[in-house]
Amino acid sequence: MPPGLSGPGQEAAHIIVERRTAPRKEWVENKTLEATATSYVDIELARPTRAAYRIRAANASGKSGYSNVVTVELGGEVMRGR
Repeated sequence: MPPGLSGPGQEAAHIIVERRTAPRKEWVENKTLEATATSYVDIELARPTRAAYRIRAANASGKSGYSNVVTVELGGEVMRGR
C-alpha cells in the first residue's frame, strides 16, 4: 500500500492507478480499483510503447502519497496461437 493512509479509521476506500506514456511527462489517472485489488491489467496500450505506472490509496479524508514507479515496455509484435 502506498504511504500516507495508516492508523485507525484511515483504511483505503479505493486505489487510483496513474499512467504516463513516453514521451509525455504528465501523469494521467488511468483507473480506480477496489481497495482489495492485488493486480491490474491495462488493455488500452497500443504497441509499441513504454508506460510507467504509480498508485495511491484514497478515502473520504484524502489521498496517500504515491507508490514507487513501475515501467513496462511493449514490443511491436504480438504472438498469437495457431
